[in-house]
Amino acid sequence: LAWDAPGYGRSAHLPMDMPSAQDYAERLWSWLDALYVAQPVLLAGHSLGALMVASAARVRPQSVSRLVLLAPARGYGDAPLAERERVVQGRLNNLQQLGPQGMALARGAAMLSPDASPVLLAAVRETMAQIDPTGYAQAVQMLGQGKLVEALKLVRCPVTVASGEADTVTPPAGCDLVAQALTSERISLGPVGHACPLEAAPAVNALLDLPTLG
Repeated sequence: LAWDAPGYGRSAHLPMDMPSAQDYAERLWSWLDALYVAQPVLLAGHSLGALMVASAARVRPQSVSRLVLLAPARGYGDAPLAERERVVQGRLNNLQQLGPQGMALARGAAMLSPDASPVLLAAVRETMAQIDPTGYAQAVQMLGQGKLVEALKLVRCPVTVASGEADTVTPPAGCDLVAQALTSERISLGPVGHACPLEAAPAVNALLDLPTLG
C-alpha cells in the first residue's frame, strides 16, 4: 500500500498550521484501520516519511513489525534556532516565489543522481509540480521541529536505514548518523540520488520483501 500523506496527492491536509510527526502518524493509523489492514505491519518511510513512520511506531509499537527508512530526513528540532528558521523559511520562500511548477523545474534534478534517465527526471518533476502549497508548508513545519534520532530511541521494532551515495538532499553522512544511533550500519543503495525508490527500485523492493517486476 502506497500512502499519500496529508496534503499530498489527493489526501486532505491536516487542520493545524504546524503539525508534528505524531499528527501525521495518527492519520496514517486511521487510514490503515479504515482499510482493515492486518497488523503488525512493515512501515517504510522515505525522506520526510521517515519522521512519520518513526512516530507511528512509537504511538502503536505493537502494530509495527519493522521500519525501513529510505534516505531519512532527520529533522531540525535539535538544530540551533537560527539554522532551523533558515531551513524552514528558505523552503517556504521557494514555494512562494516559484510555486509548485517552478520548484519542480528548479529542484527536480536535485532529487536524482546525475546519471538518472530523462524518464525519471520527468516523473519527479511531474510529481513535484502537483504539490499542494498548504500541505507542503505543513510538511516543512513538521521537518523544522522533527527529531528522528530521538524518536527512534523509543522504537522497539527492528529498523533498517538505506540511502544512495549520490543523495545531496539527505547525504550519506547524515543517514550514517541515523543508522549509528541504532547501533547498525546504513545499507548503500549504490550511486543513486534522493529519490532512491525510483532509481534503485529492485534494491528497495528487496528491502521491503516485495517482488521485482519485469
